[in-house]
Amino acid sequence: MGIFNATDGTFFATVSATISASSSGDVLMIPAGLYVEEFPLITHSLTLQGIGGMAHLRTPNTVPANDRAVLFVQGNAGADLTVRNLEISGASRPVWTNGAGILFEIGNGDLRVIDSWIHPNENGILVGDGATTSVEVIRSEFSFNGNPTYAGTVSAAHNLYVNKVQSLTVTDSLYHSVRTHHELKSRAETTTILNSRFVDGPDSQASYSIDLPNGGVARIEGNQIQKGPQAVNRHIVHFGGEVVKTWPESRLDMIGNVIVGERIGGSTGLHNQSRDGPDGVANPAVVMGNVFHNVEELVRTVYGPSSLSLSDNQVLTGMAPIISLAAPWQVQAATVAEPASVVLLAGALAAGVVARCWVSWPVGRVA
Repeated sequence: MGIFNATDGTFFATVSATISASSSGDVLMIPAGLYVEEFPLITHSLTLQGIGGMAHLRTPNTVPANDRAVLFVQGNAGADLTVRNLEISGASRPVWTNGAGILFEIGNGDLRVIDSWIHPNENGILVGDGATTSVEVIRSEFSFNGNPTYAGTVSAAHNLYVNKVQSLTVTDSLYHSVRTHHELKSRAETTTILNSRFVDGPDSQASYSIDLPNGGVARIEGNQIQKGPQAVNRHIVHFGGEVVKTWPESRLDMIGNVIVGERIGGSTGLHNQSRDGPDGVANPAVVMGNVFHNVEELVRTVYGPSSLSLSDNQVLTGMAPIISLAAPWQVQAATVAEPASVVLLAGALAAGVVARCWVSWPVGRVA
């Protein structure tokens, strides 16, 4: 059957050939299965979509030929990328330790990751700066990324690392078992994290569950977060701290989350290190309606508590809920009327009559 370019109606034998022959805005349909290839640089807007199940992209060696990533969107290409129903795994990089499943370099457009599974790479996804770039993650899983051999090398690795972009939005997704550093790190001007789960698990050497080192307008709502027993950092959510002056109008709303502390030595729910400048007080933080299980310190504010609002939170000790690791992505069933010859499949796809059956995920569930 091959890989199908649904925009111009052509088939190719490999994903690489399909990308190389594509034009800006094309939609590439990849049948379920494993594709071990050296994928070419992406230099224009594309959609890559698995059909009939998840399409798994991996390079022949852990260090890709491009030395950077399984899927590499070239810098300053002005490209948008959408990936749906893809599994991407296995990238590493010597010395810098930031090989990525997807590298979305500086100076590109928007990145959307939907119903996908990114594991284990050094960085699951690494996004460069982009003043107008938006990043959206929907029903996707990031697991076992990071580099357990990291020991003072030049760079670091996370499940998801987004640099200074306009916005990051994460919904109904799962971040777990990062091998080192953070489950999620965002320097975006606006970060919104909804109905998602962050679970270190029993063995992770994680640092922060959610790290927002440049501040920004941030909303963390309706999530479930577990700080694991082997975590190297006691802080669960970190706001500010890596820059003297945070994004203008920075504020954090942390509302309606379930937060479980299992770290040996204790944990802190929020570490607010944000400020407006060298002499500024902390940016506003609203911590409301959360349920904290075995979290010894709810909030630590470095530059004064005057902008902190704490209300309607529950603080519980003893047995805590176990947060489910059920995958948010589900197999996408794609069927075409028989006989499923290449000619009929091409016609069906081009006409847009492939039936897609999505299985919903019960978000916000505690097992």
